[in-house]
Amino acid sequence: MGFHRRIITEQVTKSYLNSDELSVLYSSESLIFMDDVSSKVFELFKSGITTEEIKNKIYEDNHSN
Repeated sequence: MGFHRRIITEQVTKSYLNSDELSVLYSSESLIFMDDVSSKVFELFKSGITTEEIKNKIYEDNHSN
């Protein structure tokens, strides 16, 4: 029996976010986040907000600096 883990980068996160398939991305036994954006998207996803709301939040965060 294998252990399924997934390494998640910002590029991968944005790809799944744009295709509205975050639930597919996060369907692994172990998730390894390589950056803050990916981790933040996962936390937002877990909180139950919609994909559009996540996109808006990430956009706001990237343009508020």
